Amino acid sequence: MSVADSYHLGDRTRSDGCPGALSMHKAKDGRIGRVRAPGGRVTSRQWEALAHMAETFGDGHIHLTTRGNIQIRGISEGDMDAFAEACEAGGFLPSREHDKVRNIISSPMAHSRYAECDVAWIVAELDDALIASRDVIGLSGRTLFGIDSGEGDIMAQQPDFGVVLSTTNPKVAQIIVGGCPIGLFVSHDDAARALVAAASRWQEIRGTAWRVQEKPEVLPDLIDTIASAVECLDIDHVTHDHASTIAPPQRGAFLDDPRPIGWLPHPETGEVSLGCSLAFAHMSADVARILAAVDRPIVVTPWHSLVIHDLPEAIAERLVEMLAPRGVLFDQQSPWVQVSACPGIATCEKSHSDTRADAVSFIRSMVDGTDEHTPDAPRGNNNLRVHFSGCVRRCGHPQGAYVDYLATGDGEYEVTEVTSPTPV
Repeated sequence: MSVADSYHLGDRTRSDGCPGALSMHKAKDGRIGRVRAPGGRVTSRQWEALAHMAETFGDGHIHLTTRGNIQIRGISEGDMDAFAEACEAGGFLPSREHDKVRNIISSPMAHSRYAECDVAWIVAELDDALIASRDVIGLSGRTLFGIDSGEGDIMAQQPDFGVVLSTTNPKVAQIIVGGCPIGLFVSHDDAARALVAAASRWQEIRGTAWRVQEKPEVLPDLIDTIASAVECLDIDHVTHDHASTIAPPQRGAFLDDPRPIGWLPHPETGEVSLGCSLAFAHMSADVARILAAVDRPIVVTPWHSLVIHDLPEAIAERLVEMLAPRGVLFDQQSPWVQVSACPGIATCEKSHSDTRADAVSFIRSMVDGTDEHTPDAPRGNNNLRVHFSGCVRRCGHPQGAYVDYLATGDGEYEVTEVTSPTPV
């Protein structure tokens, strides 16, 4: 089986296995509960709640996903109801029926008060519109919404439904369907309604498909649905190319690394944002409590990282001093940032190897410049990110170009350079 073929694996006729706060995935180490933070925005109160949930119900850590969601692992069968109640109390579950629908990612740098395009209010409107709609109930937990500030960082994640804000006209947004622009433009005020109209129609016609790119033949139908909704909503800034002229989405390579990591100054303000990466996408409850005390806008990204905004330089320096010894990374060139891995055989029945131990050995070989710790496989392209997968599902793999280490046995890997994986 080729790498490209393996990205299409999965029986789409089965029930959606994506975890939520209510329906949890069963792993070797217990249940996995996943909570949604629309747009990645997590409040101080919610960081405190996550720390409590991780210590009370889970393995003591908070895990981030490539859809910008947050997971607690190791939940016991007896704690499932209490976990769901804690999610409700923490503001992570405003509607039980929409538990797995609210997958919204957004440009993390656009949450600063110094950003040219503010995406937070569009995220909030989209979240409210999804919760208000009964037509979107039943969407796959893999369905992804995205709000891109115009940088292209979120469009590179190929959301099923989203908008790219215009960098020249502050009132116009371009619609994305199936990961690509489709030639429709809406006002910011009506973006949420246009996206929910498309998602509602998708739920009606998707059949067993989970992602729009799996069924490109429905794209003209979705375009017409949006155009009709736009007309009904009396949106002024719209152009509509005839549906038959719109090509199916093209899967771009997205070679540039969009992750904002490190010291990110705001010119002429004396304040900075901090981009924080997490080795193997998890943080301790202790780190979450430090974040809770910051009381600044904090955004979880789809890249196993987060951004803390609008910090005076002295506070930012103190935060680095506190977080770095606790495993938070601020150097984008660190091998701990460039190498990722699925949880591996310790927690997953499907894994063929201890991927994280193998990844650590790989990182050590990068640091000391030897092949002593490297798994039985070539390194691949050192300029690309590297991801270790225990099975063909490739959980947590990056979007865009990367070197794919696929376990075929204990410590044995098939290595392939991937340029544009299909969203899964």
